[in-house]
Amino acid sequence: MCVAFLGLDWVEEVFEGKLPKAAQVICDIRMGATVRAALQAGGAPYNERLRHLPDTEMHAKIYLSDDGAVVCSANATHAALSGRNRIEDGIWVKAGGA
Repeated sequence: MCVAFLGLDWVEEVFEGKLPKAAQVICDIRMGATVRAALQAGGAPYNERLRHLPDTEMHAKIYLSDDGAVVCSANATHAALSGRNRIEDGIWVKAGGA
């Protein structure tokens, strides 16, 4: 997944509490919205598949799996993923689909 911000409970919200071993995450930590505890939930600083882009601002939100991809406006935060009081937009692209 490539996402601008990781919320405190992102592993619970996105992966039901258990980060898959093969998960790869790229996030932007320069703006400070991704807190240390959120990075630690992803295994930082020891998870080689959790990376940040130190000299680049990123606003992308792409969630990719073997089943397809979601390209959307939602960060990996409770506010964005809960569906309450927030409108997010995106598309689902089926694997191998046009």
